[in-house]
Amino acid sequence: SLVVYLKQTKNQLINIPSYSEYGYKSSYMAGMDVQNTGVELTVGLDPIQSDRFKWSTALNVSHNQNKLKALPNDLEQLVMGNSLLEVGKSLDQYWLLSNTGIYKTDAEVPQGMTYNSIQLRAGDPIWKDQNGDNRIDDSDRTLQGHRLPLLFGNWSNNFAFGKWDLGINMYYNIGRELINQEMA
Repeated sequence: SLVVYLKQTKNQLINIPSYSEYGYKSSYMAGMDVQNTGVELTVGLDPIQSDRFKWSTALNVSHNQNKLKALPNDLEQLVMGNSLLEVGKSLDQYWLLSNTGIYKTDAEVPQGMTYNSIQLRAGDPIWKDQNGDNRIDDSDRTLQGHRLPLLFGNWSNNFAFGKWDLGINMYYNIGRELINQEMA
């Protein structure tokens, strides 16, 4: 079987930051629209079907892409913790600083280079200064990678022998990018 889909999800609730004067850190608002497109292919076979033994197998391959179409109050982007939601971009991207190494000596650190207002020193990461202002902060982050895999699916096998059944299901994903939070 082959399934191709385009799904528009409209007016979803999203928890957005609120003004602290109201006494809350955030509030739920309707108005987030997301588009998902994808394809799913499933191939199944029954290689052995006798009176005493039966084997059925199926392989499933799927691909999905999403895109943020709208945010509440006509916002173009929204920062939520360590994530940036930006209209027209994928929802599953990481919002990260780019690391190009580690400063080995204090002399390697550019004069006045800071990370969140803290002077960088030998042993600190070399963050890419995207805007060239010698300050590493959220304005130097970029959208990178994808949490969702490029391909995912499963391979299932069912065996039957007399009154005994055995089912094996193996899940896989290919092309998924993960962050090691502990190392980060």
